[in-house]
Amino acid sequence: MKNLMRLAVLMGAWCLTAAAAREAEACPRPEIRYRYVSLNDSLPDGAILEPFKVTSDRRVYGNLFTCDDTGCSNAIAVYRKGVVTPLENGFGNTANERGIVGGSVLADPLESNPQAALFEGGQTKLIPRLPGEISSQVKALTDSGIALVESSLDS
Repeated sequence: MKNLMRLAVLMGAWCLTAAAAREAEACPRPEIRYRYVSLNDSLPDGAILEPFKVTSDRRVYGNLFTCDDTGCSNAIAVYRKGVVTPLENGFGNTANERGIVGGSVLADPLESNPQAALFEGGQTKLIPRLPGEISSQVKALTDSGIALVESSLDS
């Protein structure tokens, strides 16, 4: 077992050295694998899903837009195992592995200025506006819960 460990370490070191020397083909590369999965097949008629995040456990988060004779609506949704489930009203930009989605909502229906928000477990948490802020949105979110918020300020 000890010799096997040494061999693995030596092989790894040799591959790094070879890659540095532009001999990358000397190191075995894992084969890229993929398969096609249609998200559209799981949507109701007239609905569109605009994906923005795929997690390691194969959840796909996106913005779901549905239209009918009375108008259109939007929600953040998740695709999992062939089913699209609407989560919250709002617009998503990112999600983390824990299932927290970052994006924005129209907090005041009379204004079209989005406000940054986090969506988790059926709850929406608004990120307080900065003084003079016109609009904001969560652009990135780490697995530990750190959010990168983009703000537009009144000039």
